[in-house]
Amino acid sequence: MSGLNVYTILGVPTVISFPSPRCLQWSSGGQLLFITKSAVYVLTPDHGINFDNESLIKSPVPKEIQGTQQAISWFRTIVQDDKLMDGTRWPDLCQAWGAVSLGSIDASIMSAECSPSTITKDGRSVIAVMTSNMDISLWKAGKNYLKGEWQRIVDVTPKLLSHFNHSVDRSTEEILQSQSTCMCWTSELDFGLVPHPPVDGSLLIVGSRAGSLAFLRYHSQENGVRILDTLPLAQTWITHIAVSSWVAASAGTCTSYLAFGVADGSVGLLKLQEKLYSPNNPEFSFTPDYQVDLSITNNEEQVQSADKAGLTGLEWISIPSGGSILVFCKPGVLFLWSPPENSGVSWSGLRCLEFERQKVSSAASAFHPASGVSYRAAGDVLTVSLFDGSIHVVGGVTQNPRWNKEVEGSSWTSAQLSQRCRSIFKKVESGPIDDRVMNRMNGLTSYDGGSSFVWAHESSVPSDFSYKHDAKHSSTIVIARLAEATDDGEFLSKLEEARRLDSIHDRLLQILQRSSDDFSAKISLPALGTPLTDDIRCNFRKSLAMHLFGWPEISSLRMRLSLADFVWKFSTTDARRAECGQVAQGILTSISQRTLRTLLRHATAVISGLTSDDIPFIMRLIVQSLLPGSPQDLTEEGRALSVATRDLLPKDPSGASGATEFTEQCPACHVAIPLKDITMAVCANGHHWSRCSITTFILSTPWVRTCVGCSRKAFLPPSVSEATTGVVQLPVLAQGWVVKDLLETVHQCLFCNNSFVSLL
Repeated sequence: MSGLNVYTILGVPTVISFPSPRCLQWSSGGQLLFITKSAVYVLTPDHGINFDNESLIKSPVPKEIQGTQQAISWFRTIVQDDKLMDGTRWPDLCQAWGAVSLGSIDASIMSAECSPSTITKDGRSVIAVMTSNMDISLWKAGKNYLKGEWQRIVDVTPKLLSHFNHSVDRSTEEILQSQSTCMCWTSELDFGLVPHPPVDGSLLIVGSRAGSLAFLRYHSQENGVRILDTLPLAQTWITHIAVSSWVAASAGTCTSYLAFGVADGSVGLLKLQEKLYSPNNPEFSFTPDYQVDLSITNNEEQVQSADKAGLTGLEWISIPSGGSILVFCKPGVLFLWSPPENSGVSWSGLRCLEFERQKVSSAASAFHPASGVSYRAAGDVLTVSLFDGSIHVVGGVTQNPRWNKEVEGSSWTSAQLSQRCRSIFKKVESGPIDDRVMNRMNGLTSYDGGSSFVWAHESSVPSDFSYKHDAKHSSTIVIARLAEATDDGEFLSKLEEARRLDSIHDRLLQILQRSSDDFSAKISLPALGTPLTDDIRCNFRKSLAMHLFGWPEISSLRMRLSLADFVWKFSTTDARRAECGQVAQGILTSISQRTLRTLLRHATAVISGLTSDDIPFIMRLIVQSLLPGSPQDLTEEGRALSVATRDLLPKDPSGASGATEFTEQCPACHVAIPLKDITMAVCANGHHWSRCSITTFILSTPWVRTCVGCSRKAFLPPSVSEATTGVVQLPVLAQGWVVKDLLETVHQCLFCNNSFVSLL
């Protein structure tokens, strides 16, 4: 393999971290979390980000190791607060020796877990942070999740103390149950329903010093957490928790496995099941008001019994057949466990492999703690990194797990990946690197699901036994290709490098412009037959979210539009760019028409609840349906809505209904601007104005948000602008409740599905 192909060298000074497979982890929103002693670094690569690119942190890579691809730049922010370490004063609650918290002497961050995307009211993720004082707090991004401040929103430990407090004087057991030792946030659930209901079933699972687990769920409306259940499991500390990916057992029901490690070295297993149900039957609703029921089954048979050897890592890996395999590490030994019902796996039960020392430095040892676990479906290989900088490769994971040693013609071997990582370390670090210098690897994970990895390392000389104070510590985050790509799974990541776009241009465009089902034809909503209430409006917003974002067809269209834009960007001739532009415009039109049909049907369903303030927006929907190029059936729906809302239009003195007062005016010269284009507004005097990508009203206020992917803008949700300025920052014509509920519902771009950020 020629060249080192390094894509990022990002220094993080004055940082101490801990070796753990969770030290580096990806959020479901594509952000990289780097957990250190003093802060959680939140890093976002520049792929597909077209907003505020001048704020990117450049990652210069020397030409001799960069390869042919461009270096990756990053947005960076941190989760940090001076009060983060001011945790619970445990001695004030209990004087027992067993409840002493030595971690409070020099409090530090021990771990962090990121929730699935869009679980908050404003469509963001939440990060749970656990300190050495055994406290947990929840944090979420403010206006700009790429580089802005993260704010603490919930302290979880007081909730646990309140839940376990069964007496006036807290017992030692109650205190130990509230002292958190590990945690895990489960992935998002797909209940197998189409369209997908906007229901969050993810769980924050917390292990305690008392050997129990607490199952919590974040509730965005309350901006807090609820404790769903607690379960005593052991007599000693719970040290590790890992939950496998959810599997749809049936429509509305998902299952997964929870593995937990105990301080005595044992590994236990639980089976989780979550089921959708509708707890009540309201007089009227647009969509079922789903809630999620959790049930837990304790597997009495342990994965491994106690052996007094502590775990250094516990992770589930997802395999192509849809199942999962448990991977856990102890000093010198790697364990794999497969449940009996795992389809696509030719073995079951427990397998163990002893680590072999990779001679990357004189301090190398097979007994270092694990710092990374990553599975690659293509090739069926598992990579495990250790703290000494060595990488160990297991081949045939689903068939016959074994160490990948020297294999002719293959770069996926333990020795080759370890030596390649060591070579990159020598090139990246300044100064002489001899055999005594160890590249301490604190975390490693896959970057692209293939042969590129991201890791954090720090140079160290263990043999000199010298103390290195905090100010001299410095970690480096590196992204590099460690092996040759041997499969088609990495094709897209090599498009620019291989310049194969020319050869597959026509076939790719054929795929992109394939027609898809008009899912919006399946939208059927009951007509509002009761007075409009807050509960009905809440249900209306859920229905909007479900139909705007819950159909696989609309997700496919948004992905195809992004890929068409990518192909356009790297096309080599003007003719090919023109062809890509035509395909992209066709997809864009399909997205717009499906969105408009969804809004028309929701507006039709709530005709009896509309007020005069809603009419300007309703008229905009009708006008859009009449614009040139609209399908005939969409035009008919618009006309039917026009007839149904005619009585709500104001009457002029002659008694005829009119709509001139609903025409927008140019914010600069007050000339009327008719709705002829849903993206731009141009008045007779030549003033150009952008339109809200959600409502199509002219953006006549600075209180807007911007999509980080396609740079389209939209009004802020009324709740956000009101909390910031004290008033709702919307135009006069956009004061109806339908517009407000629509803006509160849409947190991702309707055209590319990326998130919004705001500056003010």
